[in-house]
Amino acid sequence: MTFARTPAYRRHLATTRTGRARGSIRQRGGSLQVRAFSGVDPVLGKDRYLTRTV
Repeated sequence: MTFARTPAYRRHLATTRTGRARGSIRQRGGSLQVRAFSGVDPVLGKDRYLTRTV
């Protein structure tokens, strides 16, 4: 197993410097919306999030 696939590394990528998770799951009607941090936009410097409804 490479370092990039370890649970500790994935947790590191999914948290901020304060240790809080960067994402959310919320109920939208009869489905769930999942939002996860995907990095910082290199041009604008704003946080980017991936959003999926399941």
